[in-house]
Amino acid sequence: PLVQNITSPDEDSTSSLGWLLNQYLECREAAYNPQSRAAAFSSRVRHLTHLLVHVEPCEAAPPVVAISQSKGRNRSHDWSSLTTRGLPSSIMRNLTRCWRSVVEEQVNKFLTSSWKDDDFVPRYCERYYILQKSSSELFGPRAAFLLAMRNGCADALLRLPFLRAAHVSEQFARHIDQRIQGSRMGGARGMEMLAQLQRCLESVLILSPLEIATTFEHYYQHYMADRLLSVGSSWLEGAVLEQIGPCFPGRLPQQMLQTLNISEELQRRFHVYQLQQLDQELLKLEDTEEEGEEEEGEGEEELEEEEERYYEGTMPEVCVLVLSPRFWPVASVCHMLNPTTCLPSYLRGTINHYSNFYSKIISSGQSHSGLEKESPRQLQWT
Repeated sequence: PLVQNITSPDEDSTSSLGWLLNQYLECREAAYNPQSRAAAFSSRVRHLTHLLVHVEPCEAAPPVVAISQSKGRNRSHDWSSLTTRGLPSSIMRNLTRCWRSVVEEQVNKFLTSSWKDDDFVPRYCERYYILQKSSSELFGPRAAFLLAMRNGCADALLRLPFLRAAHVSEQFARHIDQRIQGSRMGGARGMEMLAQLQRCLESVLILSPLEIATTFEHYYQHYMADRLLSVGSSWLEGAVLEQIGPCFPGRLPQQMLQTLNISEELQRRFHVYQLQQLDQELLKLEDTEEEGEEEEGEGEEELEEEEERYYEGTMPEVCVLVLSPRFWPVASVCHMLNPTTCLPSYLRGTINHYSNFYSKIISSGQSHSGLEKESPRQLQWT
């Protein structure tokens, strides 16, 4: 009855315990001064919540537990005993519901005032970390209260209007992109970026069951595409996707990384294919020299065709990426109808060679599973 009384909202939709928890969060910074009134207030709130989460069940305890708890030991901060003793379901439900509503109010207030600020994401991650730490201070390492805290954050995000929610999700995707690229510089600055990235990923996980996750995936997909095409892939890309994978309902970023890995394998096979073609051409040249000068005229006529296939001199290394348009956001304005008309000869030769190589791979059924699950399509150069 006591817990139900202090967690029941009054006419202003505020419960007694909810008001205390709100005040605890509001005066958190001032509470670090041990001589301040805020420190004394916060200490008493913690004592109260510690007592509430240690309420014994109404049922009689087992004899073994009763014997071990004799001697009058102080159990007010014995968090290890929480795994063996449980709160009545009504007490736990009322306490977690109260904590969830407090967190929702705090996060909603922050979102309303700061959703369009440039430093919104770092401040939100800091706020999320403070709430997580406060949950441990008030209720100990109980998973139910940590879950209530996360649900409170999710409830606040659900209250955002559509345009604000889209802006917030884009901010998260851009912040992750900046931290991933910043971590490449190495050194102390790179380690700092990694730490900021990890804190952001922990707070982003609450998007996974929400509708906003689809919008977040859309923005993350575009930032990831620009990042992979400009600076290439790294181990960090896979690590990030492994941690926040549930936030992508369509699994588009995972598919993008998979197709990129398949494309790199195709590039290695294409290199072997080029060497095989070169060996065959050299063998043909040897046979031609043995036949004499009868085919000199025909050889001159084929020079132009050979120019597109082979380039005399030092050829720059050309990398071809085969990326599925179902997963990679590529604007149609980037498509090239006939790339051979606007490229130098050595690039035309590479395009022709790769097109032939890809056609043979598709027709022979040697393509990797996942490259194209539908019927084979022609390459669209961009």
